[in-house]
Amino acid sequence: MEYIMKKIKTLMLLMAVMLTAVSLQSCDTDCDNNGYPTFNLATVTLKAPQTEGAKWYMQLDDSTVIYAKNIASHPYENKELRAYIRYNELQRDMASSKFPYEYSANILTIDTILTKKMDPMVENMAEVYGNDPVEVIDSWETVAEDGYLNIRFRTRWGNNIKHRVTLVHRTDVNNPYTVEFIHNAHGDINGHVADGMVAFRLDDCFNKGDEPIEITLKWKSYSGEETAKFKYIPRKD
Repeated sequence: MEYIMKKIKTLMLLMAVMLTAVSLQSCDTDCDNNGYPTFNLATVTLKAPQTEGAKWYMQLDDSTVIYAKNIASHPYENKELRAYIRYNELQRDMASSKFPYEYSANILTIDTILTKKMDPMVENMAEVYGNDPVEVIDSWETVAEDGYLNIRFRTRWGNNIKHRVTLVHRTDVNNPYTVEFIHNAHGDINGHVADGMVAFRLDDCFNKGDEPIEITLKWKSYSGEETAKFKYIPRKD
């Protein structure tokens, strides 16, 4: 089993780290009053070139892509990952037949998000995947888009123990698009409260049709069972 967890405490901490990372860069006229470059923050999918000689790109939403002015090659060897990007100098490019909205931008930082596949249902779900409580955070980061379900979550952890998070397609319910977010703390239940971020690649069955679908997310919170619903446009590549 894969026991990899990437922890980030808050979005503000992430932004602070990003700002620190570029504090030694020189500024031109595109700076704020504190000397930092002004920027936009977004979650994207890092994608490989689609044809020989084409550019790698970042999928912002179902119809919008961003090309990097200052990074020639895919920074992760063409591996598709979800990531935060911080960018500026955005300009509109000519739209292609595939993407209605295409932009070029100066990429200041790329911070990858833990990107995983979904796991199948099994007989002993709690034994195999765990059953520890976790909170799913209602934020702009928790979203279903471009073939992924992004989840910002909050739990207790510490003691240098790696947790595991899993997304399972619940095929035993009437709603065909129900998924369950499962947390295994491996006994690390008394640490400090902190956030994590994960992106799950949705199974192909979520991308069969052309019309938007509604995904129901279930999870065990500290106060009991919870659900949330997401409108999702099936991915077509």
